[in-house]
Amino acid sequence: AAKAAAPAIAQVVVKKEPLALTTSVRQAAAKAAAKGAATVAAKAAAKAKAKAQAEAKAAAKAAEKEAAAAAKAAKAAAKAAGTGCRKCGNDIAGEQDPPGTQLPGETETSGTAYCLRCTEQIRRSKGYVVRAGDFVWCKDPSAHAAAGRTRWPAFCFRLVFTKPKERRPFLVRFLHPPTAATGGGVSQQAINVANQDMLTWEDSSQQSHLE
Repeated sequence: AAKAAAPAIAQVVVKKEPLALTTSVRQAAAKAAAKGAATVAAKAAAKAKAKAQAEAKAAAKAAEKEAAAAAKAAKAAAKAAGTGCRKCGNDIAGEQDPPGTQLPGETETSGTAYCLRCTEQIRRSKGYVVRAGDFVWCKDPSAHAAAGRTRWPAFCFRLVFTKPKERRPFLVRFLHPPTAATGGGVSQQAINVANQDMLTWEDSSQQSHLE
């Protein structure tokens, strides 16, 4: 019996793989697992990024829509109150004078029908050089005789347009103007003048009377 069982026992032999081959297989498996994990992580990050971008875009669109609605409501309110710009509809009442161009007791809305931005667009479209805050040589259209023909030092506070074809949009005040008693008779208050009544301060070729 023992002899009969010997061949069967001899056939049960455990075949061992070489150590180097086993290590290589394990390393390849580990590398494949790491690569798969990195791919999954990259896809998850890309998905999260796309979601964040979509949410940011939606939020920006909602904010833009809300701002547009607010602007529309403000224009409607300004129109109802009679303080809306005749060109763009923006509220003029909330605007402030440019620094250094304030007149005591007056505001930028005094007599104007256009906001600062639209006023500047009209000024440029007409090719006017003088702007708010400039020093100029200016005639007084209300003065008589020689005083009305002479240009005097003045300061331009602002441009006031009640319509695009405003004849005298420049609001100016003369600097230490001579009075009628001293032979001048130039206005002591701020007045509106036309573009042709002025020359820029830098134009030294113009002979002007200085007090």
